[in-house]
Amino acid sequence: RVALSQPIVQYTSWGKSYHVYNVTTTPKVNDTEVLRRYSHFDWLRSVLVKGYPEIAFRALPPKEISFVMGLTNDKNFLESRRIGLEKFLQSLIRRSDVLKTPAVTGFISLSMEDFARKKLDL
Repeated sequence: RVALSQPIVQYTSWGKSYHVYNVTTTPKVNDTEVLRRYSHFDWLRSVLVKGYPEIAFRALPPKEISFVMGLTNDKNFLESRRIGLEKFLQSLIRRSDVLKTPAVTGFISLSMEDFARKKLDL
């Protein structure tokens, strides 16, 4: 089982805000805090689509809707996006062939810094 926390606001060094989600697995993979941005989910899906073209992976929810009245921080939008991202991850872990890939195991178990390094190797 995998679950995502409510979005947590973080800031870049130049003050731009973004959201991260704490990814938790049951049973726990390890004690590392696993924080992921939307762009990490997008990267994971791209890697899997390229590596497994025969599998129809679940689409990700929209990244933002800021072009529609600046609603990127709207609570309903953020909750809808969190649920969509969580469903995406749940669909991945149901497939043992996909769950065992380095991309997925790293995604659900590595710290943000270790994951950034791992992405370079894939």
